[in-house]
Amino acid sequence: MKSVLVLVLLCGLAVATSFGEFTQTGVSQGKNGWLFHIAEFGAYQNEQPQDIEEKLNYIAAIAQLLKTQGTQLVVALVPAKIHLYTNQLPDGLPLTSTIKSRYERALGYLQKAGVTAVDLLTPMRQGQRLQEETVYPVYQKLDHHFSSRGALIAAKAVADTVRQVVNLAQLPRTPFILKAQSQEFYEQPSLLGRLPKVEQNKYKKEAFIPYELTQTSNQLLNKPSPAMVLVGSSASKGGRLWPFEYGIPYYLGTEVANAAQIGRGPWLPLEEYLSDLSYQQQRPKVIIWQLWEAFLLDVDQAELPEYWAARLGALIEDKSGGTTLSVVSPTPTSQEIAVPSGLTALDSIVVEVSSQKLERLVVELVGVGQARKVIFRLAASNTKQRIKIPLMLEAQVPKTIRLLAGGQNLKVHRAYGYGLHPIMAGLLEPKGQQNLLQRTSRVHLTGFAEIEANGVRWAVGPETSVGFFIQQAHPIRLELDLYNPIANQEIRWYFNGQWLETWQALAAGEQRQRQWTLQPVLGKNTLKMMVKHHNGFGSDFAQDDPRQLSVMFNRFEIGF
Repeated sequence: MKSVLVLVLLCGLAVATSFGEFTQTGVSQGKNGWLFHIAEFGAYQNEQPQDIEEKLNYIAAIAQLLKTQGTQLVVALVPAKIHLYTNQLPDGLPLTSTIKSRYERALGYLQKAGVTAVDLLTPMRQGQRLQEETVYPVYQKLDHHFSSRGALIAAKAVADTVRQVVNLAQLPRTPFILKAQSQEFYEQPSLLGRLPKVEQNKYKKEAFIPYELTQTSNQLLNKPSPAMVLVGSSASKGGRLWPFEYGIPYYLGTEVANAAQIGRGPWLPLEEYLSDLSYQQQRPKVIIWQLWEAFLLDVDQAELPEYWAARLGALIEDKSGGTTLSVVSPTPTSQEIAVPSGLTALDSIVVEVSSQKLERLVVELVGVGQARKVIFRLAASNTKQRIKIPLMLEAQVPKTIRLLAGGQNLKVHRAYGYGLHPIMAGLLEPKGQQNLLQRTSRVHLTGFAEIEANGVRWAVGPETSVGFFIQQAHPIRLELDLYNPIANQEIRWYFNGQWLETWQALAAGEQRQRQWTLQPVLGKNTLKMMVKHHNGFGSDFAQDDPRQLSVMFNRFEIGF
């Protein structure tokens, strides 16, 4: 999904009239100079309570799996700004009961599942009652991030929760000094920048108090530490502007390594940190995972990457057994690992390697169509290093895994293959009847437009696919009804790379129905539709529509 949420609206979602201004900016202009981000408004007021449960289940599973490896996950759920400043929303834009209760429901859901989830909404509301609120609100008026004051309130709440679940006496103590600086003004607020220039000129700059963090020792600030790590999005990378990342080590009195990333949502930064050699070699006692409440919905950068849970399960789990993989055709700079034919759900390999100068390890998966590459950057070392490599789930298991290193005398000492962890496998397989013209669960779609208000859905571009994971072999039933608006259309269907059938010379206005009973393979399965013509390529049937529309689905259901 594009980060500019306006595109979602242009793709046919039914949106209330009150959201008309969002179609151009993604920003609502509230009262008294307050701006609000569209991502907070519950898929634009159509949000249902169950819409966030799938992601909450993923978070709970990650916490459970990390706990088995001795790491405590602390979830810092940053509340949406609309909860704190509801009275500043524009007239005619009331929040639904589902949106109003979203934060408390999410927090309760996680806590009931055994997750240590920090309530940040309550202390921030308490901060609103203080006198400072009139000058320095807990949220920025023109930005979707909390203010410097709000960031420190949130950081203290996180630190107080960490103290309850971790014995800080067992961690290295590092005293910090957090010092307020002279008042400044926020530059380039995220929401203001989305408005037209003529609108931006109506708003005054916001004042805030910046903060600087220093250590009382000679240790380097924010050096990699296995004890405690902060992972998150831009709210955890505000520095002196909104010093959430400064407040946590200050209030705890211990170093916290920061692995947060700006503009990449909540899922990819966690995956990249768990892929890092520092995590693989020495697990931290605590991971603080900051998530923005709006990321529980499929908006902005919040869509779950395909088979994300499977990759994280492979990265977190640390078993000593597994299936032994044989090394074949070794050379001084490359090694090949043969994958046994009986392995049906390979999702990760662990290799122990050494080289005279191992700085860059390239992993190629061979035998799954076009060879795919994964690159690992490692510290130069002559010693043996243990590397965990999660593999994308494929319809076919790789026949060979090739390791290429930039150094000389590359040697693989041992290699093991691991099947999918059952905690994660339970989150991946779709259940029951899945209607692709409604909200789906655990089905990955590419090449689809958003669902139209009248319950239909267009295919976009030359290729449309449906992906899903199967861990137990059983037939599935697919039923579809599509409308073709383009003369002389041709449609080819494939399942797991194998041709199913071809529909040739379809007339403009022709409708086709089809039913298939398909036998999936264990692991990833893909149903693919390829069209010869689409809007802008061989046809201009809808010249005013910028989308590359091909066919329209009136029905598309898969029974699992």
